[in-house]
Amino acid sequence: MKGSPLLRAAWVVMLLVAVAWPVWEITHRTAKPLPGGKTTPTSASTSTTTPPSDQPLIHATLLLHGAPDPSAFSILQQGRILLAAKDRIGPGEYRATADLLPGTDLLVSAAWRDRDPHALRLEVLVSDDVPPLQKDYWARETLEDAFAFPDSPPPCRP
Repeated sequence: MKGSPLLRAAWVVMLLVAVAWPVWEITHRTAKPLPGGKTTPTSASTSTTTPPSDQPLIHATLLLHGAPDPSAFSILQQGRILLAAKDRIGPGEYRATADLLPGTDLLVSAAWRDRDPHALRLEVLVSDDVPPLQKDYWARETLEDAFAFPDSPPPCRP
């Protein structure tokens, strides 16, 4: 680019200002009002850490099996930690009970100290007469994936 360094600097500043406004709008959105007086968050920064009281919760047991044992992991739903290292029940096995919001994904993240292949299996047990929801994950050093939790529990076993 030819020209005066002062003109080039002014051009760069104008471009940065032009980009700053859309970035500011995206990152600082507020809750939009819905019919009925309720609000819904429109960005991750405004998400709630507790579930809404008017939505029915599903009481479930979360089981995580890791081979080998992850050095760190967590399972979250809307910012709430549902399962972590403190819930260990044996080598590579973790269990906790939680109230889950139907139709809201669980965020599964894990890390290991080496680059060898690793496996995780997450099982969600809703009740004794319903088959468990489960998903297997494969990763090397780190894992970040979602577990789709359905709007309603699966049908009962025959």
